[in-house]
Amino acid sequence: MKIKINFFKKIFIYSIGIVVMTLSICYILNFLFLDQFYIYRKKENMKKIVAEVKKIRNKPEELEDYLEELKQRESMVVVFLDKHGREIGTGMHKRMMRKALDMRMMELNGELQQRFFFVSAPSPSSGRILIYNDKLPDGTWISLRASLLSVDTYKYEMYLFSIITSIITLILTAYLGKVFSKKITSDIEKLNLAAYDIADLKFIDNIGIDRDDEIGELSRNIETMSKKLNISMESMKNFVSNASHELKTPIAIISTHAQGLLKKSVVKESERKDYYETILRTSYEMGELISNLLTISRINSLDYVLDEDDVDIEKLIKQSLEKYEFIELENDIQVIIKIKDKNLIVDRNILKLAIDNIVLNGLKYSPYEGKFEIIEIDGKFSFRNSLQNMMPIDIEKIWEPFARGQNAFESGVDGTGLGLSIVKRALELNNMDFGIEVDNESFEIWFKQKK
Repeated sequence: MKIKINFFKKIFIYSIGIVVMTLSICYILNFLFLDQFYIYRKKENMKKIVAEVKKIRNKPEELEDYLEELKQRESMVVVFLDKHGREIGTGMHKRMMRKALDMRMMELNGELQQRFFFVSAPSPSSGRILIYNDKLPDGTWISLRASLLSVDTYKYEMYLFSIITSIITLILTAYLGKVFSKKITSDIEKLNLAAYDIADLKFIDNIGIDRDDEIGELSRNIETMSKKLNISMESMKNFVSNASHELKTPIAIISTHAQGLLKKSVVKESERKDYYETILRTSYEMGELISNLLTISRINSLDYVLDEDDVDIEKLIKQSLEKYEFIELENDIQVIIKIKDKNLIVDRNILKLAIDNIVLNGLKYSPYEGKFEIIEIDGKFSFRNSLQNMMPIDIEKIWEPFARGQNAFESGVDGTGLGLSIVKRALELNNMDFGIEVDNESFEIWFKQKK
């Protein structure tokens, strides 16, 4: 059976475990290497001292002062030995550490052939002594003796103090770890509850976490995500509501006209022809609406991948004008094209979708014998059509699905109100800056690729 441990306990256990592991490593290193490290440092220092003694050996006064200072400062004694290992009196100090000199004399006489270190223990009460011997050119020896009593004496106290320090450290770590873990886990619990609320479509504006670290950043990102999801859900509801409303009207028209024909309540052939034409025209409009809805769904999907290529924009524009040439000819619209920079790296199909809708919009809303201009200046493509009796419009809302300006209703222009919504999304996908500019005489849509 797997034991479940909550996040708070895990952080608490990890923090205590790290401290225990750190202290354990310190104890092991001290126990195994403290003595050796201390002796190593002493050896390095003794080499430097012997070198200094060699320099001033022939200066008695300076040598005596240096040896006295060495004794007071480092607790070290320098002894000069003959080639047999016997002490040579210097007249500068009494014979010291006699036991240390006498000890291992047999081995010493045999070993004074080269420079070496060794540790001697004259008696249990005097402690260990580190001895360094160095041969001089005249066959005599310099023997430097350093007491290790200090490290031997304080080793127990150091271990005892380390244990006391460790206990205090563990207590403080346990307390601080509990407080710290509780703080982190309480904020994570808030994030968890916020995620549950969002999953239940209960969108939130403020989680209540004020931090400057990764958890605070995560909290702010979740708040932003919640707000955007809320806006998207509202937009989806409005979109579905508007789509249902827009589909309901043509379905009702087709249904009523079909019932009239089925019941043979329409007798005259001219009226029957009008009924057929109404059904056909309405079915076309409904097909266009459904096609636009599918297009919006496709280009708004998260997994949509652009297929970018070098595209001739002028060619796309001319194809769109040919596609809607019947509107141009029917209303005798003057089309003017002025394009220099023709090529852009874009998704051809998506940009063509935007241009088709822009051209259709410009031609539909141009008055009889009006003018439709397509001009490019420094990479900015402008589509401007002339207007008559322009009604005020909300430029922000006109990009929304099913939004139609007052002019569309006044002039009786057919449409679903989805064209500019498709244009907006298509230009966003192709990394374009875009906008609408309106004055009393013209309506302009422009786009320009971002740098």
